[in-house]
Amino acid sequence: MLNRISVHLLMLFCASLALYSAGTARGVTQGDSGDFLLAGLTLGIAHAPGYPLYTLLAHAFSKLCFFLDPPHAINLLSAGFAAATLALHFLCSIELGLGVGSAWAGALALGFATPFWRHAGVAEVYTLQSLLIVTLLYLALRARSETQMRIKLAFWLLVGLGVSNHYPLTLLSLAGILPLVSAKKSDLASWAKASPAVLLGLTPYAYLLIQAARGPQLQYNFSHLSSPSQVWSHFLRTDYQYETAARAGVWADRAKLFLNLVWSTVGALQLPALCIPLGAWAWLRDRRSGRRFATTFLIGATSTSVLLLLLLSFPDTARARAHLEDFTFPVFIFLSFFVARSWSLWTPRVAIALFLMLTAQAVFNFPKTWQRGNHISELWARATLASVQPGSILVLCGPEAFAYAFVHDYRGFRPDVTIYDHY
Repeated sequence: MLNRISVHLLMLFCASLALYSAGTARGVTQGDSGDFLLAGLTLGIAHAPGYPLYTLLAHAFSKLCFFLDPPHAINLLSAGFAAATLALHFLCSIELGLGVGSAWAGALALGFATPFWRHAGVAEVYTLQSLLIVTLLYLALRARSETQMRIKLAFWLLVGLGVSNHYPLTLLSLAGILPLVSAKKSDLASWAKASPAVLLGLTPYAYLLIQAARGPQLQYNFSHLSSPSQVWSHFLRTDYQYETAARAGVWADRAKLFLNLVWSTVGALQLPALCIPLGAWAWLRDRRSGRRFATTFLIGATSTSVLLLLLLSFPDTARARAHLEDFTFPVFIFLSFFVARSWSLWTPRVAIALFLMLTAQAVFNFPKTWQRGNHISELWARATLASVQPGSILVLCGPEAFAYAFVHDYRGFRPDVTIYDHY
C-alpha cells in the first residue's frame, strides 16, 4: 500500500509528464535539436564532446516507441527526464527534512522555470543532465543517514554517467553536492573505495571509438573521428571554434556577462525568486545542518556561472548570453531548494496565495514553452532546399544548419543537393 509520500510523488510525476508530453515538438526545432535527433536516430556522433549517453538512450527509446514518429519519440524522452527530475527533486526536499508542501513548491519552481520547461519538449541533453544532478544530490543526502556501500557505488556510477552526458555541468555541479558528504575518516575511506565505479559510468564513450572506426554513416555528422587522439580532442571540445574565439573577453566583459546571467536566472524563476533570500535566511538560522545546506547550495548555484566565465572567458555578447543560458540548469536546481525551504515560513493562507500565484506564472509561461507547433526550423529548411537548383551545394554555418541536415539526410528531402557545414 502506498504511503503519503509515495502518493504525492506519483501525482507530481504523472502531472508533470502529462504537461510536458502534451507540449513536445513533433520534429526538429531550433539550435542543436537537429544534431541530437540525427545522432540518436542513426547512431552518429553529436557535436563535441559527443554526448554518447544521450545518443544511446535516444536511439533505444526511438526503437522502443516504434508506434511513434522517431523524432517525436526522442522529444518525448526529454519530457520523461524532466518529469523524473521533479520527482527526485521532491524526494531531495523530503530528505532535507522539509514538508510535503515545501517539496511541491520547490519542484514546481524548478518545473515552471522557462528554460527547464522549454527544454522538456525538445531533443536536448539538459533534462537528462538535470535528472543525473538531482539523483546525485539525493544519493548524497541519503548517504548522510545510511552507510551502505551500494549508495556510494551508485553515486560514483552516476558521476561517470553524468560525465558521459555533459561533463562540464557534471563537474561544476559537484561543488554543490560533495560538501554534503560526511567528513569522517571512516566514511571518506568508504567513498574512496567506491570511486572506481565512476569508470563503469564512462563506458558509453567507447561508443565514440566504435562508431568513429566505422566511418560516417550520414553525409552530415561528426563521425570523422578516426583515432583515439581525435576522440580525445572531441571530448575536450578543442574543435569548438566559438569558444576558442571567445577567449578575447576582458574581465569587465566577463563581469557584465555574469550579471546578465544572474538577472536572466532571476527572470526565469520569476515569482519564486523572491523566496530565495527567505529560504537562505531560514536555513542560516538553523545551527545544526541548515547552515551547511545553505552554504552548499549557494556554492552549487554560483559555481557554474563563475567558473564558466573564468575558464572560457566569454565576452558579453548576445550570442554568448544565449550560448551560456543552457549552462544555468544547475543554478535553477540549487536555488529551487531555497524556494522549498521558504515555504515552511508561511501561514496556510499566505502559502495558498503564493501557490495560486505560482500557478498563474505557469499559465503565463505556457505559450513560451509550448513546442508542439514549433515547425519553423523544418519548414524553413524545406523551403530553402526546395528553392535551390538541382545539384547545388549549400555552405552553412552555425547550429541552425542542424535542421537542414535533419531534413536532408533523415527525411531524405532533396538528395541531389550537397550540404557542407562549416560549424
